[in-house]
Amino acid sequence: MIEATQNKTEFWSQHFAAAKKFNGSRQSYCDTHGLKLATFYQWKKKIEGIARPRKRPAFLPAIIQESCPGVKNRALPDARWVAEVMAHLILVTR
Repeated sequence: MIEATQNKTEFWSQHFAAAKKFNGSRQSYCDTHGLKLATFYQWKKKIEGIARPRKRPAFLPAIIQESCPGVKNRALPDARWVAEVMAHLILVTR
């Protein structure tokens, strides 16, 4: 399975490089090479996603300092619970 994915990645990477040098639209390039434009862009997005990792994490850590008044238990609620509450609030306010 990994080998097949590597072959597809190579295949599409070569097409992306050739498409950059092509003197027509992406649609023309795909038509000339028997490729579907939607598949071309799906693989482009997939490969670029692999090449460019996310710049920041989905959740940032929360730091509670000793000087926070009224905070006795320093444990924060589970992130999934917080996300569910936020999603609910967004739906309610629409």
